Amino acid sequence: MKNILPLYILLLLTTLSFAQNKVVVPVSQNESPLIITVKSMEDRSPIHGLRIRLSNLNAIENKWQFVDEQITDKVGKISKWDANNINGIIELKIYTADYFRQRNIESIFPYLIFRIYKEKLKSKHLTLHISPNSCKIQEDQEVKK
Repeated sequence: MKNILPLYILLLLTTLSFAQNKVVVPVSQNESPLIITVKSMEDRSPIHGLRIRLSNLNAIENKWQFVDEQITDKVGKISKWDANNINGIIELKIYTADYFRQRNIESIFPYLIFRIYKEKLKSKHLTLHISPNSCKIQEDQEVKK
């Protein structure tokens, strides 16, 4: 019986150390961030200063939960969204009304909403092309730095 006790303690410590390692290693090291680039549909120039909200569908409650809201930088990008803890369907809400109003442009869109299955994305880089009367979203296969 005394010979089994040290073996049991060793087994217990090994199990605890494995469990601890799984908890300590953050998920964000395994997956790249979600990158959004916004361009003008007319001349493909970057659109900066555009507010975009990221939400996630809570499948249990069937409600959208706010994750983060950011503004595109001078090259039309949001590149710091850590979407690793998000699963299922994500929603991007692009607030276009203020952007077009500041430029004295009439638009039919007060905002745009795109809903995307996160798990079906081959890459984590999406490009939005917008104009006052049209929009398009595409998944980029390679992230251009």
